[in-house]
Amino acid sequence: MTDEARRQIAEALHVAIGDVENMETRLSAGDHSLNMPLGPDSEAEAQDLLRDSQANPEIVVIGMRDAEARSRWLAEALRELSPREQRIIRERRLAEEGITLEALGREFGVSKERVRQLEHRALRKLKSAIGRRAGNPSDMFMC
Repeated sequence: MTDEARRQIAEALHVAIGDVENMETRLSAGDHSLNMPLGPDSEAEAQDLLRDSQANPEIVVIGMRDAEARSRWLAEALRELSPREQRIIRERRLAEEGITLEALGREFGVSKERVRQLEHRALRKLKSAIGRRAGNPSDMFMC
């Protein structure tokens, strides 16, 4: 291909001449089988060098098991809270759209500051209960 032809293609496609040259080089190269050996004495193939974009199954399973364990720890820890503390945690921290301190305060007939205090106490209890179950507190925050 001539320089003039490359320039015209670049103008028509609104790209740099270098991009046209790179594409020309790629299009003029021959096709190669991914099963082709890398060398005359090699059993390795070109496909062995390709990166697998799928998640490592071992890592996926470990993540699922860790998530199940954390969910179980949370459920068990929630049972240690009073019904009112459970409701506050579920409504404020576990709901898709958390409710306000003020709304919970109206529901319980207390100030929003009192709800905040109850929430804080409940979170401390949860942290302690989950820590007892997890063994190593850093296990709670994997993944």
